[in-house]
Amino acid sequence: MSVHPHPSRKGAWRIKLYKGKQDGKSVFEVIPFSGTKEEALAFERQMTGKISTLDPAFPDLLVDFLLGYRNRTRPRGFEVMERCLTHLRPFFGQLKIRQIQPILIEKYKALRLDQGVKRRTINIELSALSVYFKWLQGQGIETCKILRFTKRETAAPVPQVLTIDELRSVLDCTEKEYRPILMLWGLCGLRENEALQLQAEQVDTSDWTVRLLDTKMGKSRKIPIDHPALQAELEELKKARKTGPIFLNPKTQAPYTDLRKAIKRALKRAGVDKKASPHTFRHSFATALVDLDINLRTVQELLGHSEIATTQIYTHISQQNKRSATSRLSETMSRGVQGESGENGTKAA
Repeated sequence: MSVHPHPSRKGAWRIKLYKGKQDGKSVFEVIPFSGTKEEALAFERQMTGKISTLDPAFPDLLVDFLLGYRNRTRPRGFEVMERCLTHLRPFFGQLKIRQIQPILIEKYKALRLDQGVKRRTINIELSALSVYFKWLQGQGIETCKILRFTKRETAAPVPQVLTIDELRSVLDCTEKEYRPILMLWGLCGLRENEALQLQAEQVDTSDWTVRLLDTKMGKSRKIPIDHPALQAELEELKKARKTGPIFLNPKTQAPYTDLRKAIKRALKRAGVDKKASPHTFRHSFATALVDLDINLRTVQELLGHSEIATTQIYTHISQQNKRSATSRLSETMSRGVQGESGENGTKAA
């Protein structure tokens, strides 16, 4: 291999290119290169003509694509692309682009399903592959069409939620150090990391709001904090921590990363026989607002959804809750009527 770590520059490489012989000795051109090893190898292949731009293999132009893609997208988008490629590379990595046909796309989908991966996740991976293929098409390279799972096949299951009474009981049974985080999820609708990584500067006690930056959309939103107990908890924490993360694990002095065990303990103490994750509290918040007939556009703004269609799922949950309530009432009333009547519908003696 002609790519070696640079002897004096950390994170850099030396690429030796063979130029022929002179006076019976081999002559090399040494080129310094800064970047990852994969990028250095791709550069070396291009310089030596090992890459055919007319008939490239799957990985041949991937580094060029990623360099441009990193400059065009947000950091989060680039992270998703890299994660998808960790699954796409092993399957397609030994193939020429022209060899990747629809039947192989279907085989990839089947393999990932066998591995227990959800269809929605596979669609994200296929979307990443599609972005790469569109870039290749811009380079004049022909690619096949990628068929993803349909919207119906990838429809998200209706999330389970806590009723208002269950939410109140769970919050009452949560340990004090975790309670304000769960309250921010369940009473304000914050996303998991929006609460876990909340900074003291984001909490404004003058009007009791929390300012959040939506990293997905690059927008900010302000959420009112109206619950007196939560206000008191946050005020106490802000006095202790003027700046930086407001919730710190006392053992590590770093923000909490996972409160699922604390949630499980609270559910058990509250006698709530449901599974719940941090996002369950956000779902419960949104569903409670819809049940209270709050305008859907307001719910959308509180949740920070970019599309109203995302928020509309909570109308379906609300309808389910109403149907469940009326069904339970009907069952109770039916039992009462049957208990008071004889076989012919007459009142029993």
